[in-house]
Amino acid sequence: MTKNLLFLLIISISLCSYSQDSRFYQSFKFGAFTEYTVSPAYISGYSQNISYDPITGDKIYTNKYEFENMVDHAIVNYSYNARINIFDLSDNMSIGINANPSIGITISEAGIGSINIPGFISFNMGAGSTYNSLGNLGGFVGVGYEFTKIHLLSSDELFEPDNIPGAEKPITVWTQPMIIGGLRWWTKKNKLMEVSLKYGFGSNDFSLVIDDTDARKPMSIQVNWGYFINY
Repeated sequence: MTKNLLFLLIISISLCSYSQDSRFYQSFKFGAFTEYTVSPAYISGYSQNISYDPITGDKIYTNKYEFENMVDHAIVNYSYNARINIFDLSDNMSIGINANPSIGITISEAGIGSINIPGFISFNMGAGSTYNSLGNLGGFVGVGYEFTKIHLLSSDELFEPDNIPGAEKPITVWTQPMIIGGLRWWTKKNKLMEVSLKYGFGSNDFSLVIDDTDARKPMSIQVNWGYFINY
Protein backbone atom coordinates (compact mmCIF):
# COMPACT_ATOMS: atom_id res chain seq x y z
CA MET A 1 0.00 0.00 0.00
CA THR A 2 2.91 2.37 0.74
CA LYS A 3 4.17 2.24 -2.85
CA ASN A 4 0.68 2.88 -4.20
CA LEU A 5 0.20 5.90 -1.92
CA LEU A 6 3.59 7.24 -3.03
CA PHE A 7 2.49 6.90 -6.65
CA LEU A 8 -0.67 8.92 -5.95
CA LEU A 9 1.31 11.54 -3.99
CA ILE A 10 3.79 12.05 -6.85
CA ILE A 11 0.93 12.57 -9.31
CA SER A 12 -0.78 15.08 -7.00
CA ILE A 13 2.43 17.09 -6.49
CA SER A 14 3.12 17.09 -10.23
CA LEU A 15 -0.35 18.42 -10.98
CA CYS A 16 -0.06 21.17 -8.38
CA SER A 17 3.29 22.21 -9.86
CA TYR A 18 1.70 22.68 -13.29
CA SER A 19 -1.58 24.22 -12.14
CA GLN A 20 -0.89 27.42 -14.09
CA ASP A 21 0.52 25.67 -17.17
CA SER A 22 -1.25 25.80 -20.54
CA ARG A 23 -1.20 21.98 -20.52
CA PHE A 24 -3.31 21.80 -17.34
CA TYR A 25 -6.98 20.72 -17.58
CA GLN A 26 -9.73 20.59 -14.96
CA SER A 27 -13.22 19.16 -14.87
CA PHE A 28 -15.95 18.79 -12.27
CA LYS A 29 -18.24 15.75 -12.33
CA PHE A 30 -21.25 14.38 -10.50
CA GLY A 31 -23.06 11.06 -10.17
CA ALA A 32 -26.31 9.89 -8.54
CA PHE A 33 -26.66 6.23 -7.47
CA THR A 34 -23.76 5.38 -9.79
CA GLU A 35 -21.04 4.39 -7.31
CA TYR A 36 -20.70 0.89 -5.88
CA THR A 37 -17.79 -0.25 -3.69
CA VAL A 38 -16.85 -3.60 -2.15
CA SER A 39 -14.06 -3.69 0.45
CA PRO A 40 -11.43 -6.44 0.76
CA ALA A 41 -12.80 -9.53 2.48
CA TYR A 42 -12.18 -10.12 6.16
CA ILE A 43 -12.56 -13.21 8.32
CA SER A 44 -15.87 -13.00 10.15
CA GLY A 45 -15.52 -16.39 11.87
CA TYR A 46 -14.72 -20.03 11.37
CA SER A 47 -15.84 -23.49 12.29
CA GLN A 48 -13.65 -26.50 13.01
CA ASN A 49 -14.39 -29.96 11.67
CA ILE A 50 -12.86 -33.10 13.14
CA SER A 51 -12.25 -36.22 11.10
CA TYR A 52 -10.13 -39.34 11.65
CA ASP A 53 -7.31 -40.80 9.63
CA PRO A 54 -8.59 -44.16 8.32
CA ILE A 55 -5.21 -45.83 8.90
CA THR A 56 -3.79 -44.34 12.10
CA GLY A 57 -7.03 -43.21 13.67
CA ASP A 58 -5.49 -39.82 14.47
CA LYS A 59 -7.72 -36.79 14.64
CA ILE A 60 -7.58 -34.38 11.68
CA TYR A 61 -8.69 -30.80 12.33
CA THR A 62 -9.97 -28.73 9.40
CA ASN A 63 -10.85 -25.06 9.74
CA LYS A 64 -13.61 -23.65 7.56
CA TYR A 65 -13.36 -19.87 7.42
CA GLU A 66 -16.25 -17.50 6.81
CA PHE A 67 -15.71 -14.24 4.93
CA GLU A 68 -17.57 -10.96 4.65
CA ASN A 69 -17.07 -7.67 2.80
CA MET A 70 -18.16 -4.12 3.54
CA VAL A 71 -20.39 -2.82 0.73
CA ASP A 72 -21.04 0.86 -0.02
CA HIS A 73 -23.66 2.42 -2.31
CA ALA A 74 -23.24 6.16 -2.83
CA ILE A 75 -26.43 8.20 -3.08
CA VAL A 76 -24.45 10.96 -4.80
CA ASN A 77 -20.77 11.49 -5.54
CA TYR A 78 -18.81 14.57 -6.53
CA SER A 79 -15.42 14.40 -8.22
CA TYR A 80 -12.76 16.78 -9.45
CA ASN A 81 -10.40 15.73 -12.23
CA ALA A 82 -7.03 17.43 -12.79
CA ARG A 83 -4.85 16.51 -15.78
CA ILE A 84 -1.50 17.67 -17.03
CA ASN A 85 -0.47 16.69 -20.54
CA ILE A 86 3.07 15.34 -20.47
CA PHE A 87 3.09 14.67 -24.24
CA ASP A 88 1.02 16.41 -26.89
CA LEU A 89 1.33 13.87 -29.70
CA SER A 90 -0.70 16.05 -32.09
CA ASP A 91 -3.48 18.64 -31.94
CA ASN A 92 -5.96 15.83 -31.29
CA MET A 93 -3.95 13.35 -29.25
CA SER A 94 -2.10 13.51 -25.92
CA ILE A 95 -0.80 11.52 -22.96
CA GLY A 96 -1.44 12.93 -19.50
CA ILE A 97 -1.26 12.18 -15.79
CA ASN A 98 -4.47 12.56 -13.80
CA ALA A 99 -5.68 12.85 -10.22
CA ASN A 100 -9.43 12.32 -9.78
CA PRO A 101 -10.45 12.66 -6.09
CA SER A 102 -14.11 12.12 -5.28
CA ILE A 103 -16.32 12.08 -2.21
CA GLY A 104 -19.45 9.97 -1.91
CA ILE A 105 -22.45 10.52 0.32
CA THR A 106 -23.37 7.11 1.67
CA ILE A 107 -25.65 6.29 4.57
CA SER A 108 -25.76 2.82 6.10
CA GLU A 109 -25.84 1.12 9.48
CA ALA A 110 -22.05 0.68 9.36
CA GLY A 111 -21.06 4.25 8.49
CA ILE A 112 -21.45 7.44 6.48
CA GLY A 113 -19.37 8.83 3.63
CA SER A 114 -16.52 7.65 1.40
CA ILE A 115 -13.43 9.01 -0.35
CA ASN A 116 -11.86 7.68 -3.53
CA ILE A 117 -8.63 9.07 -5.03
CA PRO A 118 -7.48 7.53 -8.33
CA GLY A 119 -4.18 8.51 -9.90
CA PHE A 120 -3.63 7.37 -13.47
CA ILE A 121 -1.96 7.87 -16.83
CA SER A 122 -4.41 8.73 -19.62
CA PHE A 123 -4.42 8.59 -23.41
CA ASN A 124 -6.64 11.38 -24.79
CA MET A 125 -8.14 11.69 -28.25
CA GLY A 126 -10.21 14.35 -30.02
CA ALA A 127 -12.09 17.06 -28.14
CA GLY A 128 -10.40 17.99 -24.87
CA SER A 129 -7.14 16.21 -25.69
CA THR A 130 -5.24 19.51 -26.23
CA TYR A 131 -6.15 23.19 -26.37
CA ASN A 132 -5.70 23.04 -30.15
CA SER A 133 -8.07 20.14 -30.76
CA LEU A 134 -10.70 20.83 -33.41
CA GLY A 135 -13.01 17.82 -33.07
CA ASN A 136 -16.51 17.97 -31.61
CA LEU A 137 -16.14 14.50 -30.10
CA GLY A 138 -13.36 12.92 -28.08
CA GLY A 139 -12.52 10.36 -25.46
CA PHE A 140 -9.88 8.91 -23.20
CA VAL A 141 -8.69 5.73 -21.51
CA GLY A 142 -6.49 5.43 -18.45
CA VAL A 143 -4.84 3.01 -16.04
CA GLY A 144 -3.42 3.51 -12.55
CA TYR A 145 -4.07 3.00 -8.82
CA GLU A 146 -6.73 4.27 -6.45
CA PHE A 147 -6.96 4.90 -2.72
CA THR A 148 -10.33 4.20 -1.08
CA LYS A 149 -11.68 4.98 2.39
CA ILE A 150 -15.26 4.03 3.22
CA HIS A 151 -17.30 4.78 6.35
CA LEU A 152 -15.67 8.11 7.19
CA LEU A 153 -17.98 8.36 10.18
CA SER A 154 -18.80 5.10 11.92
CA SER A 155 -19.45 3.52 15.28
CA ASP A 156 -16.48 1.58 16.69
CA GLU A 157 -18.91 -0.92 18.22
CA LEU A 158 -19.97 -2.06 14.76
CA PHE A 159 -16.40 -3.02 13.95
CA GLU A 160 -15.74 -5.24 16.94
CA PRO A 161 -15.35 -8.94 16.01
CA ASP A 162 -17.51 -10.02 18.97
CA ASN A 163 -14.79 -12.39 20.27
CA ILE A 164 -15.48 -14.90 17.51
CA PRO A 165 -12.41 -17.18 17.19
CA GLY A 166 -10.44 -16.22 14.10
CA ALA A 167 -12.54 -13.13 13.38
CA GLU A 168 -10.99 -9.87 12.15
CA LYS A 169 -12.16 -6.28 11.97
CA PRO A 170 -13.59 -5.10 8.62
CA ILE A 171 -11.20 -3.37 6.23
CA THR A 172 -12.26 0.19 5.36
CA VAL A 173 -9.03 1.56 3.81
CA TRP A 174 -7.16 0.05 0.86
CA THR A 175 -5.52 0.67 -2.51
CA GLN A 176 -5.99 -1.25 -5.75
CA PRO A 177 -5.39 -1.03 -9.52
CA MET A 178 -8.01 0.75 -11.63
CA ILE A 179 -8.93 1.46 -15.24
CA ILE A 180 -11.04 4.31 -16.58
CA GLY A 181 -12.51 5.49 -19.86
CA GLY A 182 -14.83 8.20 -21.06
CA LEU A 183 -16.32 10.31 -23.84
CA ARG A 184 -16.22 14.08 -24.39
CA TRP A 185 -18.34 16.33 -26.58
CA TRP A 186 -19.15 19.98 -27.17
CA THR A 187 -22.66 21.23 -26.40
CA LYS A 188 -24.61 23.87 -28.28
CA LYS A 189 -23.79 26.25 -25.40
CA ASN A 190 -20.08 25.78 -26.12
CA LYS A 191 -19.44 23.66 -23.01
CA LEU A 192 -17.07 20.69 -23.15
CA MET A 193 -18.84 17.81 -21.39
CA GLU A 194 -17.49 14.47 -20.20
CA VAL A 195 -18.93 11.14 -19.03
CA SER A 196 -16.65 8.49 -17.53
CA LEU A 197 -16.70 4.94 -16.20
CA LYS A 198 -14.09 3.84 -13.62
CA TYR A 199 -13.50 0.26 -12.48
CA GLY A 200 -11.21 -0.68 -9.59
CA PHE A 201 -10.17 -4.25 -8.90
CA GLY A 202 -7.99 -5.71 -6.17
CA SER A 203 -7.11 -8.82 -4.20
CA ASN A 204 -7.46 -10.00 -0.63
CA ASP A 205 -4.51 -10.05 1.76
CA PHE A 206 -5.08 -12.17 4.84
CA SER A 207 -2.68 -12.42 7.76
CA LEU A 208 -3.20 -16.21 7.75
CA VAL A 209 -2.31 -18.67 5.02
CA ILE A 210 -5.80 -19.97 4.28
CA ASP A 211 -8.02 -21.12 1.46
CA ASP A 212 -9.76 -17.91 0.37
CA THR A 213 -11.38 -19.15 -2.83
CA ASP A 214 -14.81 -18.35 -1.38
CA ALA A 215 -13.83 -14.80 -0.43
CA ARG A 216 -15.16 -11.98 -2.59
CA LYS A 217 -12.45 -9.68 -3.97
CA PRO A 218 -12.52 -5.88 -3.56
CA MET A 219 -13.82 -3.75 -6.41
CA SER A 220 -15.35 -0.39 -7.21
CA ILE A 221 -17.48 1.02 -10.01
CA GLN A 222 -18.15 4.70 -10.55
CA VAL A 223 -20.01 6.46 -13.35
CA ASN A 224 -20.25 10.24 -13.44
CA TRP A 225 -20.60 13.14 -15.83
CA GLY A 226 -19.71 16.81 -15.85
CA TYR A 227 -17.92 19.61 -17.66
CA PHE A 228 -14.48 21.20 -18.11
CA ILE A 229 -14.00 24.37 -16.11
CA ASN A 230 -10.93 25.87 -17.76
CA TYR A 231 -11.31 25.01 -21.42
